[in-house]
Amino acid sequence: MNKVIDLFNSTITSLFDLMLWPFERLSPVWGLTIISIISGVVLLLVYGKVSNQKAIKKTKGKIYGHILEAILFRHDLKTSLKAQGGMFSSGLKYFVLAVPPIIILMIPCLAVLAQLNLRYNSEPLNPGEHAIFEVTLTDPTTLFDVTLKTPKGVHSTPPVRNIDTNQISWRLDVDTQVSYSSADNLLTIESSDKTLTTPIVIGNNHRNKDHGKIASQSYSSWWWRFFYPSDTILKETQDVFKETSLTYPDSSYNFLGMQSHWLVIFAIVSILSGIASSRLFNVEI
Repeated sequence: MNKVIDLFNSTITSLFDLMLWPFERLSPVWGLTIISIISGVVLLLVYGKVSNQKAIKKTKGKIYGHILEAILFRHDLKTSLKAQGGMFSSGLKYFVLAVPPIIILMIPCLAVLAQLNLRYNSEPLNPGEHAIFEVTLTDPTTLFDVTLKTPKGVHSTPPVRNIDTNQISWRLDVDTQVSYSSADNLLTIESSDKTLTTPIVIGNNHRNKDHGKIASQSYSSWWWRFFYPSDTILKETQDVFKETSLTYPDSSYNFLGMQSHWLVIFAIVSILSGIASSRLFNVEI
C-alpha cells in the first residue's frame, strides 16, 4: 500500500505542477482560482455519471410540487400538512439519492484538497522569523539519542523532549542574512544508524521555483501520506521516526477585495462553477 500511495501522490503532484505551470509568474490566487473552477466542473461531471439522474430529477420535481401545493392551499390545514409531509418524504429520498455519489466524490476531492493544502496553506520562512520543528518517534528508547543538524543561517534551541508522546521539539531561528538555496536548506535528524533529512523552505522566491509546494508535515503511515503528500519519505526510517512537523506562517489571499483562506476560496469558486456548469452539461444536483 505504501508504494501505491507514493506512486499516486507523485503522479497527482506532477499533474498539478503541469496545470499550475502557466501561472507561476502570477499571484498564487490565480492558480488557486483556475484549479477551483476545473475541480468544480470535473466533480460535477463525475457526480452526473455516478448518480441516478432520472430519480433525482423526478424527486426534485415532487419537492417543488409539494412546496407549490403548500403555498396554494395554505388555508386548508389538512392539505397543507399533507403537502409538508410529502416535502419531508421527498426530501429524505433526495438525501438518500445524493449521499452515495457524494461519498464517491470524496476520494478525488480529498486528493485535490491535499494538493492545494501543500501549495497554498503556508508561507515560506523569511529571515528573522522562527518556527517550531517537531519529530515524533516510533521507538521511545531512542528519545534521548536523537540529534538535529541545521543548515547555515538557521539555529536551533536545545531540544524539549516529551516522554508521554515520544516527541522532540526544537525552535528554529532564521538569521537576517541566510541563503535562499533550497538545495542547502535541509534539516538533518540523526538517531543511532538512522538519518532523516527534510527541507526547510526559506524565502518568498520559493513559489517561483518549486510550484509553491511547502510540506509542513510528513508521515510514515500511508493513510496520512495520502492527506499530506511530501518529498520527505519516512517509511525507510519508520522504525525510528513516525512523523515530522514544521510550523510555517499561514497564508491568506486577496480574493474579491478580502483576505481569505485558500479553503474558503476553493469552496466558493468550485461550488459556483459546479452550479453554473450544471445547466451547460444538463446535470441535476
